[in-house]
Amino acid sequence: MTNDSQQPAPFPAGGNQPTTSGSNDAPAQFIPPTEQSVPPTQTMPPVQDVPAQTPSYNDRVYATSLQQVMQAVHDQLSTSATFTADEENVAEGTVTFHAYDGAQFTLKASAQGADGTAIKLDVTGDDGGTRTAEFLSVLDPALALPTAAPTDAANAPKKENKAWKILNNPQFTGASGNRSKLAIAALAYSILMVLSTFAPAALEWGMLFSMAFTSLLLTFAALYVTRPGGKVTGQLFAWIAAVLTVLGFVIGSVGIVVSGAREKKADQDAAVVSGAREKADQDAAPEIECKAFSWPKTNIGTKLPTPESTTGGNFIEDDDMLSIDVCDTNDEQYAAYIDAVLEKGFTVDYSRSDGWFSGETKDGYSVTISRDESNKDIMSINLYGPDDSSTSDTSTSSDTSASNSSNSSSSAGTTTKEDTKKTEEKKSTSSDFKSTMDSYDAFVDKYVAFMKKYKSSGDPVSMLSDYSAMMDELNTYSTKIDSIDSGSLSASDLAYYNEVMARCTQKLASVSQ
Repeated sequence: MTNDSQQPAPFPAGGNQPTTSGSNDAPAQFIPPTEQSVPPTQTMPPVQDVPAQTPSYNDRVYATSLQQVMQAVHDQLSTSATFTADEENVAEGTVTFHAYDGAQFTLKASAQGADGTAIKLDVTGDDGGTRTAEFLSVLDPALALPTAAPTDAANAPKKENKAWKILNNPQFTGASGNRSKLAIAALAYSILMVLSTFAPAALEWGMLFSMAFTSLLLTFAALYVTRPGGKVTGQLFAWIAAVLTVLGFVIGSVGIVVSGAREKKADQDAAVVSGAREKADQDAAPEIECKAFSWPKTNIGTKLPTPESTTGGNFIEDDDMLSIDVCDTNDEQYAAYIDAVLEKGFTVDYSRSDGWFSGETKDGYSVTISRDESNKDIMSINLYGPDDSSTSDTSTSSDTSASNSSNSSSSAGTTTKEDTKKTEEKKSTSSDFKSTMDSYDAFVDKYVAFMKKYKSSGDPVSMLSDYSAMMDELNTYSTKIDSIDSGSLSASDLAYYNEVMARCTQKLASVSQ
């Protein structure tokens, strides 16, 4: 009997349905599947060959640890003049930075186990790959990896001119904005140094060395702080300052040497001029020996007031003339004496100035009083009697002799002929003497005009030949004047001599002032 609750055994998946024979009570026969009974397996489409992915030129694998790679990147960005770090995350191995020309970089580093560390560099704004190649050209040697030639010619870095690269470097030109104030100060000081050398007359060796030392000190300091890898830029300014410092020192040295030579020549010319002036003063105004004297109280001396001073020199007294140089006379005493002379009656055709007085009396006495420009304490007095005094005396004597006897009259007539002959000779001598004094007076005017022009010309060297000729002429006239014996002159000639000499002395003194 069959148990209705008994369930049939399951069939294995994928098998054929079992066949039954006989009654339902008979157990089912299991027929194992055969290969022919297994449904065909579904075939997969063939796998196509995928070309190997070419690594990017920006990707690298370094045989170093992740920490070494991150440290190398940090060091490069800290010392580079081209790149500036924006953000670093050592834990994640990422660094973002930028170049001065706007290129942006993101570096991702990941450990590769035994292979080392791989980096991937994402770049934007780097046309031609110039900054990328510059960054990797420094990083690769630092991690002992030679720079590989790029497989993509489009991404290959372009060759740059090294000189242009240096000059265009913002670290050199200061274009990055973080410019060194020290470099600017060095440039400004060197410019001032060069400008100061264009005034060599006010420049001395000590000043030049001091300025050059200060400028070089600033320049070297500026070159140090703007060195490649420094924190500030503007190395171009520092180099310009160095060149200007050397240039300023050279210009200043040449200027000092030339200025010194000119000053030496000017001193020599001044010494020549000073010597000539001293000689002219000595020739024109001989030294006066002051000693005690007594003012004459009789004859011609009574025509003038007695000076306050009792010392003087060159004292000459005659019947019709008086000449003396009174010493120790100051300005007040001189002015008071002139006032006293005017009170004595010398008011006819008188002329008065600070250093000169001349006047006459109604009876024919004339006086000249002057100050010595080389020694203002000396007052020169020259007094002359009337020109016809000797003639009047001679006429009176002749009349008296004629009234006494005819012999005396005859004798007087003979004397008159001799006196006439002597008078003619004296007139001839006086004429030559006056001509000499007039020519000397005219020469002094020419000499004074030349010396004033010589002093104001500013270039005495160009006038040395004229100056030598003028000195020779001065010596010639001085010899002529020195040869005149004032003691043998007549009263009128002596008066004229003193007048011309006093006038020429004043003219020569005006040149030496």
